[in-house]
Amino acid sequence: MLDIVALYAELYICIYTAVAQWQQNRSLRESVLAIALIGFAFIILWALISPLARLLYRPSEQGLLIGTDSLGVLLTTAAHLTFVRFLFFSKRRRLSPLMAKRV
Repeated sequence: MLDIVALYAELYICIYTAVAQWQQNRSLRESVLAIALIGFAFIILWALISPLARLLYRPSEQGLLIGTDSLGVLLTTAAHLTFVRFLFFSKRRRLSPLMAKRV
């Protein structure tokens, strides 16, 4: 169940970032590049965090509230949200030189 919530959160993050980039830059190219960067970052973070979650959390056999895979996805979603927030929605950083000229 928690995996589905994390999936919807990731979809929301992806759509929100794509629309925000499209509105700021008036370019579909920037929006597609933002989606590609978000997807690439999620895959890399998941590959790094999932084995760490398996090392840190050993589930018991009785009544699992959260499994190792669910914990890995939740930690990945939290790290990914932080990455996207600082990369795309920080006022100090700009992705393209076109945005720097407009400011």
